[in-house]
Amino acid sequence: MRSVGTIGLGLVGAAIAGRLLRAGYEVIGYDLLSEKRHALEQAGGRAERSAAAVARACETIVLSLPDADAVAAVIEEIGDALREGMLLIDTTTGDPRSAESVGVKLAGRGVR
Repeated sequence: MRSVGTIGLGLVGAAIAGRLLRAGYEVIGYDLLSEKRHALEQAGGRAERSAAAVARACETIVLSLPDADAVAAVIEEIGDALREGMLLIDTTTGDPRSAESVGVKLAGRGVR
């Protein structure tokens, strides 16, 4: 089974995780709030205790975070776990320049 990581399990992140689960993916997720992690488990996903643990477990990661600062913090946390060939999808509504900057930085490491 293909696994997809979801970091940020608020309204949008939880909806994405739910769709992925219904499509047959294994979903491994993380959120700062334990109740959001518990809801993912109740839906059939697997919750991790850190964003880095999600990055270590998956080749594809979906970020659904509140803003560019949160994205930067998560990228910092998962940095050592990012590997060449990984796919990072950022659904965060934020500053496009910040997203482009993160994309360029990660592309230099072979992360799409």
